[in-house]
Amino acid sequence: MCVMLEAINQGKNQHLVRRQGVVGRNIRKDTTARFRCRGTCFSENAVFSPFEASFISVGEVIAKVCKSLAEAAKMPDKRKHFKVGMTIGLIVGVISAFYVGLAWGALIGFIAGCIAGAIKEWLDSKGHGTVELMDFAFTAMGAASGACVSVPVMMLLRLFIQL
Repeated sequence: MCVMLEAINQGKNQHLVRRQGVVGRNIRKDTTARFRCRGTCFSENAVFSPFEASFISVGEVIAKVCKSLAEAAKMPDKRKHFKVGMTIGLIVGVISAFYVGLAWGALIGFIAGCIAGAIKEWLDSKGHGTVELMDFAFTAMGAASGACVSVPVMMLLRLFIQL
């Protein structure tokens, strides 16, 4: 719950009114509001206050996702998914770049790695393992990094082939 301190100007005196609840409601447009939300203090015009509260919420969600990814990265199974996705993205990206170009080759490598991760999770759902969204996420992250690495690898291969 965020605490809002609304500054009300009455002549020379300035009074702070403390309000609990949704930030940004019932604020006069000519006043300046100060917000204290989980230890962070904001001082903005009342017009932008609802956006600040939503940015704080988005930031908290991103922090939770990063924390869960960091915890999951410690598991050996997730590392295997990342390595397999990276290998597929790299190999398919390099091979397809010969035929369709660098950027399209990287995209095809990424898509191939994601399809491989989806097929693996589908097989897990048929009783061959445990279905986890994080497995697919780590395979897709590996495929993305492998596809990105395939571009400079392909550029070096083309350079050496020309020599």
